Amino acid sequence: MVIIASGESDASKQAPRVRCGSESRPCPENTTSITNDMTQISTNTPFVRSFRKGLAELKVKDVQTVKSGIKDILGVGSKQSFARYADGKAPTLDVDKARRIEEIFARFGVTQPWGPAES
Repeated sequence: MVIIASGESDASKQAPRVRCGSESRPCPENTTSITNDMTQISTNTPFVRSFRKGLAELKVKDVQTVKSGIKDILGVGSKQSFARYADGKAPTLDVDKARRIEEIFARFGVTQPWGPAES
């Protein structure tokens, strides 16, 4: 999010304006903006897609079984692809897959799998 400074006119009495994309306008609420060199990325994130919290709550003996089941649901085979989903960095996770992931965690006693792992 880039704040654009305004002069001492009437506009300065209003809330500061931010640049969302190529326009100078207020960004929508719940928007995360990241500026990197010349590009700006805005994404609305209404919920947490990471399930590292659920993996951290599992018993050690159950981790591989759960990971294997989740990999089958997601259709991924590599550790890197699985990690992107587990960290919530994958671009999409549809509702059906999310419910099936919750069901796997529920079978192993984890009721709230969504969120980052707590330290």
